[in-house]
Amino acid sequence: MWIARAFQGIVAEILAKAGLFLLGFLTVSLNVILIFELLNFVSKTIFHTDMRGIVWGSLLIIALIGTTGFAMRSARAIKVKTVEIPITNLTKESTILYLSDIHISHTSDLPFLKKIIAQLNALEGDFVVINGDFIDGKGFSEADLQLLNSINKDVYLTLGNHEAYAGNAYVKQLLKNTKIRLLEDKVLHAHGWELIGLADMAGFDTEENHELLDQKLATLLTNTTTLPKLLILHEPIGPQVAEQHGINLQLAGHTHYGQIFPFTLAVKIAFPYIKGLYSFDTNTLFVSSGIWTWGPSMRLGSRSELVVLKLIPKG
Repeated sequence: MWIARAFQGIVAEILAKAGLFLLGFLTVSLNVILIFELLNFVSKTIFHTDMRGIVWGSLLIIALIGTTGFAMRSARAIKVKTVEIPITNLTKESTILYLSDIHISHTSDLPFLKKIIAQLNALEGDFVVINGDFIDGKGFSEADLQLLNSINKDVYLTLGNHEAYAGNAYVKQLLKNTKIRLLEDKVLHAHGWELIGLADMAGFDTEENHELLDQKLATLLTNTTTLPKLLILHEPIGPQVAEQHGINLQLAGHTHYGQIFPFTLAVKIAFPYIKGLYSFDTNTLFVSSGIWTWGPSMRLGSRSELVVLKLIPKG
């Protein structure tokens, strides 16, 4: 019986990955075909020559294969990026290793997780923050996640919308015997920071979520402290609202920077703060494009990143 279940699981995983590959290939193909059609339009307009033909078609096929291969490689090529941010209320330099959107869905993703852990262990940092969408599937056991205990730094985690899809209770059980510290609507003083980790808000940067963020921070931040405040929330929502509650640094992910162009354009409409640094009077928002992918294992116009946040006192 267990053999049949295992076989069914393998077949389902293969079919799912094949379908996602097709979706990614079609999206990448749209970009390539549009570029080729634009070049042909220019050729017909300026030189009165239609370039379409056997050679043109052959070049198109080569471009489709090459661009798809590039997109697949880009997804797995993790860029370690260092970002320096001056922080109000910070009295000494601090380094955070920051990542979001790992999206492990199947046990076949565990080698990629091991690769991430090796990179974390090789980098200098005070602690690690994983900001949501870590677990994205229900095929794991507690034993699978024990490798997290090999991380050589303290690790703080918030939950994202994909943990909710997999089941928050299931995810918490998986992480129960690991060194991961879950921050779910919780405040913790550690490493010279007041860490505020919020549960996923499952929505866009709307007035409704601004009000929810305002309520949560008002409830949680009841004690006076001189420590700098770090808000960890999966979605890039309401940095001005967070600033009103004394937040000095806000970390987000979720957007993947669109992952595959032209989805970037649609994501930008839903989340105006889509990638990188956004500075306000006393708060700075940093949005990561994520370390892995959702759906097709491809990136075009975005990068998978592990961010070293070098935080310095603001003069």
